[in-house]
Amino acid sequence: IADNSAIAARAAYWAAEAAYQLKNYPKAATYFQQFFANPSASKTDEYPKAFYGLAYANFNQRHYAEAIVNFEKYLKQNPKDEDFKHDAMLRLADSYFVTGKYWPAMEAYDKVIAAKATNTDYAAFQRAISYGIVDRVPKKIEALTAFIQDYPQSNLRDDALYELANTYVNQGKPEKASELYNTLKTQYKDGTYT
Repeated sequence: IADNSAIAARAAYWAAEAAYQLKNYPKAATYFQQFFANPSASKTDEYPKAFYGLAYANFNQRHYAEAIVNFEKYLKQNPKDEDFKHDAMLRLADSYFVTGKYWPAMEAYDKVIAAKATNTDYAAFQRAISYGIVDRVPKKIEALTAFIQDYPQSNLRDDALYELANTYVNQGKPEKASELYNTLKTQYKDGTYT
């Protein structure tokens, strides 16, 4: 019976993965929940990764509070695969951001940056934007300035230049803003901000 229970658990997991790949996120979430409801689930190799799958099924349905819970559960499993781990860290930060929990989002983005993950430029940009939202404008300016210097090849660099310029306008510093707008005009001639 224990073997049948483990087989049933694994079948639910793979049904969830299949539904997810077909972009049927509600069905994927249901199958993942069936997997976790099985008493043998925690003894399977799929157990840690199921939290990741369920978190993404939640995330893609915009059920961010549930996504936060499941990304955190996945990360508590101490995953070995660095790519999945870093991706989960980033999506956890995004889930906090989208739900208006900016301080936890900034802490989570900081962890992505410290881990030197693939998308550190995105995490650094989001952290800078978060500083503005929580009314820490000097920190936002500092973070955007550092971003522009640290990530010269980022596809978000023009966004950072534009955001920093607008921040200077709002701070009554049009001369600094003008420099940045000119940089945008010169370096991104065909960009949307030009």
